[in-house]
Amino acid sequence: MQFLGIDLGSTSIKAGVLDLAQRRLGPMVRRPFPDPIAGLPLRHFEVDPAQILRETQAALGELLQHAPDCAGLIMCSQMHGFVLTDANGAPLSNAFTWQDQRALTPEQNSDAFSAMLAQLSPQERRELGNDLWASRPISVLYWLAQHGRLPHGAHFCALPDWVMWQLSGTPPATDLTHAAAASLLNLETGDWHHAVLAKLGLAHLVLPPIATRQQAIGQITAQHLALQQRQDIACYPPISDQQCALLGANLQPDELSVNISTGSQVSVLSQSRVYGDFQTRPYYDGGHLITNIHIPAGRSLNALMRLLGELAHAEGQTLPHAWENALRLAEAVEHTDLAVDLSFFAGATGTHGAITNIREDNLSVGHLFHAAFAHMAQNYAAFAAKLSPQRDWQRIAFSGGLAMQSALLRRLICQKLNLPARVADGGEDVLVGLLAIALYCHGQAPSVQAARQMIGSSALT
Repeated sequence: MQFLGIDLGSTSIKAGVLDLAQRRLGPMVRRPFPDPIAGLPLRHFEVDPAQILRETQAALGELLQHAPDCAGLIMCSQMHGFVLTDANGAPLSNAFTWQDQRALTPEQNSDAFSAMLAQLSPQERRELGNDLWASRPISVLYWLAQHGRLPHGAHFCALPDWVMWQLSGTPPATDLTHAAAASLLNLETGDWHHAVLAKLGLAHLVLPPIATRQQAIGQITAQHLALQQRQDIACYPPISDQQCALLGANLQPDELSVNISTGSQVSVLSQSRVYGDFQTRPYYDGGHLITNIHIPAGRSLNALMRLLGELAHAEGQTLPHAWENALRLAEAVEHTDLAVDLSFFAGATGTHGAITNIREDNLSVGHLFHAAFAHMAQNYAAFAAKLSPQRDWQRIAFSGGLAMQSALLRRLICQKLNLPARVADGGEDVLVGLLAIALYCHGQAPSVQAARQMIGSSALT
């Protein structure tokens, strides 16, 4: 028995065959995620949804060459992306992604995001999971409504829901993880927050029903694919990538997740719904993910790397091993008093980064990256304490590309938190998470977590 798994990431669309019989990943393919539309105003970030669909269809076609008898499709996606459509699924807008920050555009004495927040009570913010940022769909929708660009009766579709609608021809039902990622879900009721929608002038927006995870929401017919597929493919509600990746990393209740990639988060699991100075999100099997997000990581380090390579690029040279050399030089530095604040972008630590305490003897690539990693370790310790001042975890679970690349970074974090650690196996956390979801949807496990335990560490062997 085989399913297909597709991950609509920010830079690429990754897809793989999910072998339910062997409980392992099969062949994988990767397609580029389309570039944003050029020439848009500052802070606007939109992508042609037709291009996203074409790349997804191409990935699906490649995978079907390896699994012509697959029975199901499981999809996850970068969080916070959406498309507005008419009742038949035809786009009324481009795709908006988490990179869109138009709600922060100054307008008279304020901006749309600040004006929106001012209308929401502390109780309403809590019910939305304390997950209100300028990049969230709720903020973009509010900006569109304020500027007369939200069509009356438009249908809201999370990005993967719209892609699945086009593939199957069936109107979507959305998963709780994507409903919460839109900052439109009332965590207390498990339904859309209709009172907030009305307060913000979004009541005329048509929202999909909330899905039951194990129930197929449509089918892709063999005739529609026009390939060697010999049976219809059942489609299940797409899920969001953070929860899927942590499921794939096999996060346990007594562990602190430190995920470090382009973005970064610290997270813990909770069986009860708790609120505080963090974000509360739905997880699997009725549980919740308690998380602090937007912690400076790979994006800020990339800014340093661009600076270091600027003169070489100006002379037409490339630095193919820049990352490897930066990590090696940082590892060679035992200690530095150079100070680096990686808050180069809007996020959990502010917007004013800095490099300070510079002297001639510590202004080097090794000291720079060692200091940057030390700052990251300090951030993780601070944000972890917000999740649980009692520190009721026994181990760190590292995941994400950057965490896997740098032993120095992991060591500094372990020292700061005074905890042992493990590293997630293989680097394909999202696809392993999709494999667990597929096992659950196919009825091979009584719960999602039980399905993940069935996989063990053999998925990539």
